[in-house]
Amino acid sequence: MRHARLPVDSGLLVSRTRRNGFAERAGLRQGTEPVQHGRSTFYIGGDIITAVNGIRTNNLADLYSALEDNRPGDIVRVEIIRAGRTHTLDVTLADREEVLAR
Repeated sequence: MRHARLPVDSGLLVSRTRRNGFAERAGLRQGTEPVQHGRSTFYIGGDIITAVNGIRTNNLADLYSALEDNRPGDIVRVEIIRAGRTHTLDVTLADREEVLAR
């Protein structure tokens, strides 16, 4: 968060979304500005996920915990920070293996 000068202390940065995927259709915005950190490139300027179904998401383990009782097709409530303001979106979950196989 500090490296990219993001407006929060914790959360999950939405670096990329799948074009016309569930996240994009629900309104999640991906980053637009590439940033190099070591060997990795990520994109800043996108939404920052701070909670899913009321569970704070400080890291990926928190995200997995928030989703563990859900299945593909379920709708989850996602709290995000966008341009310094809090928003809430309803996101339909995809089947991860199906999405990765494309």
